Amino acid sequence: MEQVKETLLLVAASVSCVGCGFLLATWKRVEAPNYVSRRIVTSLGIAGLFTAVAFAMSILVDGSSQQNQQHEMLCYVQAMTLQYFYLASYLWTACFAFHLYQIIVRRNEYPEKFSWIYHGIGWGLPGLVLVFLVLRQLTGHLGVGRADRRWCWIAVHTTHEEVEDDPLVWRSEGAMQQLLLFYTPVICVFIFNVSVYYLILKYLHMDPMASRFREKVKLYLGIYFLCSIWGLLNRLVQIFRADHESIYRSVQRTFLPRLDFHFLRRG
Repeated sequence: MEQVKETLLLVAASVSCVGCGFLLATWKRVEAPNYVSRRIVTSLGIAGLFTAVAFAMSILVDGSSQQNQQHEMLCYVQAMTLQYFYLASYLWTACFAFHLYQIIVRRNEYPEKFSWIYHGIGWGLPGLVLVFLVLRQLTGHLGVGRADRRWCWIAVHTTHEEVEDDPLVWRSEGAMQQLLLFYTPVICVFIFNVSVYYLILKYLHMDPMASRFREKVKLYLGIYFLCSIWGLLNRLVQIFRADHESIYRSVQRTFLPRLDFHFLRRG
């Protein structure tokens, strides 16, 4: 069963890598309203590609295993890469939604003036979160590491040397960091995207192209929700379970790497 899960994760990550790689190779020919749109989609492709590669690293690094010392450095690399680029991929979807609002609803003739804001949000905010986690790691607090999942991410375990039978002690502090530093921004981005696309569709309600755009938006938001909800439910349930056992692992492994690919394909 474990081998089947690894295969699903590898296939999903590979599909995402191919999709994002193809986008980056052909970004100048991407169908988009203007140059800024292509730049945003390209940034999404970069974030998605690195996210998929980070997930694929789980074949070598098992973040849920207690026998992970030999890959400890690789675990840290995966955790930081995943946190930075995965959060960035969500934030760039918000930038894209706002950009569409500017050019469709506001009829902004100079959308490039927001480029520096997009880069600050898409690349800067994940960087600040990562710096915070690294500083906590360096000061002896929970930062990144084993995360009760196949991949390494924001750590939820601290090593307790005196307990030989179970050297990993679950810490609610790590789970709260996952909620605050990842899932909360993701939910906020989802609400923001829904609101912005609603305003765009409301503006386009008489446009003959509105129905096609509406179907794309519904599909994208549905995929966004489907790919995001499992991790949030898993973390909330795990916090309140007495044994803090992780759930939905196989579902998460299959869906998580594919969000960026589906968005880029429909964008």
